[in-house]
Amino acid sequence: MGIFKDLLWCFVISFVFLSASVAEGQIPQPARIGGTVTVDGTQLTQATDTGYTFVVTKQDGTAYVPAAEDTDGLNSSNWYVIDIAIYHATAQPGGANPGDTAIIHVYKDGSELNVTSPVSGQVTVGSSGSTNRIDLSVSTNLTTIYVEPGGTCYGMIPCYSSVQGGIEMAGATATIKVVQGSYNEDIILNSSKTITLKGGWDSTFTTDSSTSTVNSLTITDGTIIADKLVIQTVAESSSNYVTDRGTRNLVSDMYFALLDYTPVEEALIYWSDLFDNEEDKREIAKLMAREVINSEAFQRIHAANRVAIERLYEAFLGRIANEREIEYWTWKLTSGTQTLEELIDALADSEEFALRLRVLFGQIR
Repeated sequence: MGIFKDLLWCFVISFVFLSASVAEGQIPQPARIGGTVTVDGTQLTQATDTGYTFVVTKQDGTAYVPAAEDTDGLNSSNWYVIDIAIYHATAQPGGANPGDTAIIHVYKDGSELNVTSPVSGQVTVGSSGSTNRIDLSVSTNLTTIYVEPGGTCYGMIPCYSSVQGGIEMAGATATIKVVQGSYNEDIILNSSKTITLKGGWDSTFTTDSSTSTVNSLTITDGTIIADKLVIQTVAESSSNYVTDRGTRNLVSDMYFALLDYTPVEEALIYWSDLFDNEEDKREIAKLMAREVINSEAFQRIHAANRVAIERLYEAFLGRIANEREIEYWTWKLTSGTQTLEELIDALADSEEFALRLRVLFGQIR
């Protein structure tokens, strides 16, 4: 009987051991990533990593289960290390599939920073048991920010659920891309930042063919440039590029952007009076710009299409055209499908220029 009991216990122990081994074998080994972290050009160390956490999510911003994160600081080699759980239908359904695109997020004291390398924080999930070195470059100056009401932004980072949240986290100069729709927000800028608000984006931030609407905009310090953003009410500011400087300065600024000098007093008075007295301010801006670009002085110094495009953007929008805008209009002008006059019309009719006029003149046509 004693021998039978001993054999029975051996069988039970062997069964439990084998069952545990089978269960463990069902769970794939994680895909590990790790590397150094450089913030604003300075490499993090264990001595300087206080408050930093690192998280890998799916491309749409949702978390893996179990979570893929490093919340206890850098290791002795001054590396972050994250294990990404690999998908298994029954044992680990919340894991990642090898080859998936994932997003690595870096946080400092709970605020997300801008991962500049790899671009937008995008990484490829390795195979089960793999180890890959991915060094991170991070900027505390957020240059491109995404806004989407759900706070996921199709995996684009950094992402915020409100326009105001994006403005608060922006660095000295930033572009904020806003998904189309209405935002029940009263936007305030009260710091010396230059913010470009670009509305009307689709949910994947691929095209910006619509508009975004906010309740109001108040600027007490800094500059906001808006494109495809509908603002119900615009309050005057102290340091916006137009407010508190008067119509004469608007005319002078546009002249200077186009010709590198301000107009003579007679021309300044003439155009200022037109802006002040005519209802359709856009048409006055178009007339003035057309007169200038057809002048001998403009054609002598800005004959090249690229230079003309850059000067017109600066004159109307108060900013430098980006490369995509320059390439588009250079192609249009070179191919003959559109003219400088049509570029003037497009800039004058843009929501970005409309904001400039609203700040100075109130509601416009």
